[in-house]
Amino acid sequence: MIKSQQTPTPERLEAIFHDLNARRGANAAGDVSVAQLQLADVAVWETMQKEAEEKDKRYVCVVWTAEPVTRSHLERLEAASRGDIDANGRACLQVGTRD
Repeated sequence: MIKSQQTPTPERLEAIFHDLNARRGANAAGDVSVAQLQLADVAVWETMQKEAEEKDKRYVCVVWTAEPVTRSHLERLEAASRGDIDANGRACLQVGTRD
């Protein structure tokens, strides 16, 4: 709720919850999914602000593969993300350029 001067009723929270999850209004693209809405005091907000400022964010996903993923596969992916190897497993060298 933007610039609200009133505490939302449980019915209003329920309506907001359903609108968000039904992909209506500002969430028509379905970018946000809400598991629960509840009223909270200022201490909860302050804790959320502090954690957001620390920027220690984690993202998780579930991946299905045709074959089991081994530690070796994960190490190659990690090396590729650092630029140590290319997609074919070849070592990457950084070459200086002349001006």
